[in-house]
Amino acid sequence: MKKKVLPTKRSVKFILAEDVRAEANGKFSLLGVFPGEEFHVAGDPPPELRAAFVIPSVSFVFIVTDGQGEFSGGVTILGPDKKPVGGEMPLTGVKFEKGKPATISGGARPFIGAAYGTYFAELRLENARFRFPIRVSPAPKS
Repeated sequence: MKKKVLPTKRSVKFILAEDVRAEANGKFSLLGVFPGEEFHVAGDPPPELRAAFVIPSVSFVFIVTDGQGEFSGGVTILGPDKKPVGGEMPLTGVKFEKGKPATISGGARPFIGAAYGTYFAELRLENARFRFPIRVSPAPKS
């Protein structure tokens, strides 16, 4: 049996986009990539939502370039207060093979935020957590 080896933080890359779609042959299509993991939100959400902003879709991709073995875990969005926004998307049977990149995607449709600030996309594999910032701010008024 091969030894399980968790990926290192350095080997986990993060891409934030409006949408991510799995394609044939292990490829992913990214639509509306947010460079710099930051976006500005225009408009006000409906008052009944009691939210600072609503974005129709936010998706992200974690590209893992090392690690070995099979792991369980989850993908979560954390708010500026570091508490989960919505639930965790569970992951089971995530396999890493030496020399073969793995791709894990997740997101929120819609993404509703109670406040502007820095959110985090978190990939959890067993007890290891990999967090990446998502900065959300209001669009400048014209």
